[in-house]
Amino acid sequence: MSSTLFDDTLAVPFQAYKEHSHPEIPHLIEYLALICQDPEVNEYQLAFDELETVIDDRVECEDEAATAKTIISTLFQTVTNVDTVGPELAVVVAQLTESIMEIIPDTMRDWTRPEHSEQGKELFRQLLLEGINFYSGPPPHQSGDDIDVESLFSFLQHSARVQLSDYIRELTDLALIDPVVVYGLVVKFFQSLAVPTPSIAELECVCHLLRAREHHAREVLWTDPILNALEIIRARDGDTLVQKIHVLLLVLSVLSG
Repeated sequence: MSSTLFDDTLAVPFQAYKEHSHPEIPHLIEYLALICQDPEVNEYQLAFDELETVIDDRVECEDEAATAKTIISTLFQTVTNVDTVGPELAVVVAQLTESIMEIIPDTMRDWTRPEHSEQGKELFRQLLLEGINFYSGPPPHQSGDDIDVESLFSFLQHSARVQLSDYIRELTDLALIDPVVVYGLVVKFFQSLAVPTPSIAELECVCHLLRAREHHAREVLWTDPILNALEIIRARDGDTLVQKIHVLLLVLSVLSG
């Protein structure tokens, strides 16, 4: 992973980083995300323990769910930050997400929701889903037939869109979100399974979303309608597709065969 931010963070011991940054949750998440390739190192454990302490200190406070919301918001911002793009970032941030969910107290609740809404880890899982919807749905405060509504996803730089796609796929492989969510994103990018018309950028994101490793995810994603749509694109647009997309389509074809 080549990133100035990444390199600088690794060079700073956690105690010095803590004294310099006075880390609240966003700083802790960013620090953890950039060193969590090796969760056995002492600096990672120190930072993770600090995060767990912050979470525990806010349990049963009225703003305790704001803690989880801040964590998730920072995780998504990390994977869509073009300054930290790298081939393994989506994987390690997804693993960090899983580790954080494991320490979410079962009693954590969102006091702004109905009394019997999700709590604890299920609340965290629901907030993850809402984070995905935030990027893939219409931008906030925009609705109505007379407004040209695009998702926030489309406003990201291409490298960030691909990295976000990888992160969402990794969350699916880790069973943190239902693969049906990814299926819906793929269908949205295709616009129509019978006559798929994704842009080249959308098609690349689709290929990254579909590269699931786990059987439970592949079972939902690698359906005949999805694979047929990919074959239609390959047969129809093969001469105009860039080589990278050709390779991705071929890899999916081999894996699903």
